[in-house]
Amino acid sequence: MTMARPSFEDLEHPGYSDDTRRLRVFFDTEFSDLVADPKLISIGLVDETGERTFYAELAHVMSAAQVSF
Repeated sequence: MTMARPSFEDLEHPGYSDDTRRLRVFFDTEFSDLVADPKLISIGLVDETGERTFYAELAHVMSAAQVSF
């Protein structure tokens, strides 16, 4: 038996009613070198209106040799 994967529109969230507008959130991440031992350096998020944003950098210190950009 093959089960179809739900589309993004079919996903439900507890507490959301049918008349609640879904809001898209875009994110961007920066990692250290992805070859050997990748480490998350930072993450940024913004909603589709641009009104709500979030940015965080991890506290660990990395040398320039460990960063791929």
